[in-house]
Amino acid sequence: MTSHCTVLSVFATMERLQFLFLLWLKRRRNRRYWVHPIFQPRETFGEYHHLMQQVLSDDEKCLAYIRMRPDTFKTLLEMIGPHIEKRTTNFRKPLPATERLVITLR
Repeated sequence: MTSHCTVLSVFATMERLQFLFLLWLKRRRNRRYWVHPIFQPRETFGEYHHLMQQVLSDDEKCLAYIRMRPDTFKTLLEMIGPHIEKRTTNFRKPLPATERLVITLR
């Protein structure tokens, strides 16, 4: 008798899980883009790629933009760079560690 009850409770649990999964599928958003077309030319037109060379070459601009001196920024990047770096995959190129740090500090 207990094995029969156990089998029934397993089936009931499976039905609940199946219902929750179907509910999750129904509510989940359909994504149209992996990267939205507006953001694809980021390397050509993005703020980081246009400004950072100028900002890091001038102490005052660097202080205003990322609130630290360029040498401090480079030291911080050397310390945490390997920990915030992502790997390149077949799907997309990751943001470089310098850009990730600037985004965080900005």
